[in-house]
Amino acid sequence: MEKLINDLLAFLVRHGFPMGGAAWFEVRGRRSGELRGVVVNPLTHLGRTYLVAPRGETQWVRNLRAAGQGELRGQTWTARELPVAERGPVHRAYLARWSWQVKRWFTADSDPAAHPVFELVPAWCSAPPPRSPAPGRRAPLRLTQSPAV
Repeated sequence: MEKLINDLLAFLVRHGFPMGGAAWFEVRGRRSGELRGVVVNPLTHLGRTYLVAPRGETQWVRNLRAAGQGELRGQTWTARELPVAERGPVHRAYLARWSWQVKRWFTADSDPAAHPVFELVPAWCSAPPPRSPAPGRRAPLRLTQSPAV
């Protein structure tokens, strides 16, 4: 019965039906390279977007670690996994928002290491730093606006 409910929820979320904040997340498979999708509960906390894995080391977690990015709500996001020491506040906020859905896998006293957390940054914001000029070449001039006097 649980699988049937999960499949129905996945179908509805994937096709754009609002389901209490749940969203369809796609990430490339680490072995196949094919897009894999899963229903997630994104969390906005202190102005940042996070994905928390209430079921722990799942396939989407492993795939996201390998790929480094995924697609959520039609936008590509770069993912940074939070170190265990930084997960506590995000876990507490996640439980405050989603405990009615995840409490059987994830409780307030759960080990933070057991539930990976990824901070998502829109891919357009996370462009690599500019490359330094080739040896013997000068960097291009950068025009800056001087402060008003």
